[in-house]
Amino acid sequence: MASRAPILWITPKWPFPPEDGARLATVTLLKGLARLGEKIELLALVDRGIPVDLQMALADGGVSAAHVLRTTPVPSFRLLRFFHFLGHLFQHWRTPLTCAKYSSSEIRGALAELVRGEQVQSKAFESTTPSSEKRRYSLIVYDGLHGAAHSLSQGMYQALPRKIPVVYRAHNCETQIWERKAQRVESSAVRAFFAFQAGCMRTFETSVLRKASMTLPVSEVDEIHLKSLLPRAHFSVIPIGYELPTTFPERDPSSNVLFVGRLDWPPNREGLEWFLEHVWPEVRYNREDLSLTVIGSGKSGYLKKYIGLEGTQFLGRVDDLAPHYERALVAIVPLFYGSGTRVKAIEAAARGCAILSTTLGVEGLGLDPERSYMRAETEDEWIKSLVTISKEKAEPVSREAFQEISARFNPVRCAELCQEALESVLRGFSE
Repeated sequence: MASRAPILWITPKWPFPPEDGARLATVTLLKGLARLGEKIELLALVDRGIPVDLQMALADGGVSAAHVLRTTPVPSFRLLRFFHFLGHLFQHWRTPLTCAKYSSSEIRGALAELVRGEQVQSKAFESTTPSSEKRRYSLIVYDGLHGAAHSLSQGMYQALPRKIPVVYRAHNCETQIWERKAQRVESSAVRAFFAFQAGCMRTFETSVLRKASMTLPVSEVDEIHLKSLLPRAHFSVIPIGYELPTTFPERDPSSNVLFVGRLDWPPNREGLEWFLEHVWPEVRYNREDLSLTVIGSGKSGYLKKYIGLEGTQFLGRVDDLAPHYERALVAIVPLFYGSGTRVKAIEAAARGCAILSTTLGVEGLGLDPERSYMRAETEDEWIKSLVTISKEKAEPVSREAFQEISARFNPVRCAELCQEALESVLRGFSE
């Protein structure tokens, strides 16, 4: 690999520690590229007030420098949040709501200075390097769509102030998330709102695909969805890398059902609430030996009303998932909308735990229903699957899933594929 200026890797969240799927995907790929000799500077867009240890990125992520730009958080109080979004809709109606805080004039100005190699003047900027240091980048990677919102104008992504090739690492198809959400709501007014947001997101996402030299989706399924937005865009599928053991983990599971996921991500939250209200009480009525454990970071106040459910424990964030997967008979993924690859499903398979999921919950993993995961879509199917679950039924499914995941999500190979894609972009840009 020839010596060149570093890559600027932009992510809309601080990825350390990697406590959810998106963060784990980012950190694993950064570490893999660093081992291959890539010099990367990380820029994370992080809400004010969230503690960040910049040195952790150097020690645990292998990056050569780490920067943070502070964003203004959305108000947590419901009424204030409503007026915040209402004001945004009147002033910047073409900008998707979830992109609003990343498209402020302060973020836009600071990133423009950074890309031009100028001293960043904003007080929202923090870095492991002196602010006066001259910077030059060979490539910019947006790790997730929202990181590109700094260049939003009239609802579309605009060219950067300097001619630097741009790569979009697509963890999902954001347009599809909004469209699927709109399809699931009953209220016509709410459906119209989500459909409008889906349209705004479609305009923005398509403009990023158009400006990017290459888009790197995490699966062939996501590539198909993104191609429907802009068929002529350039794509290279780079799966999510995951460190797996070399042999199948031998376990002696109990009768525990396990949910692991980011608790405040809307698709996770709505799927979990649906499961707790419509599935779990009936399962417990028929199988008193089964217990449920819910684990995940993020705001989870909505779970308070379920604390009294028999055989259920809510643990929030835990430092070590290993003992929970060792005891779990099955890991559940009750997901009904969303996009991208569920890292927690990969994690369950890597730990030797059988997976019970909707088709969408394992989308992009290449797993086969009944052979390498147990599929359930309706309330009755979920209840029946859990009422009839046993160790004898779960083990062959988990073994098959482990084999399929091991072949597809090798982190070394994923990093190599990513490096090859980045180098092809640089070659094409210099010709």
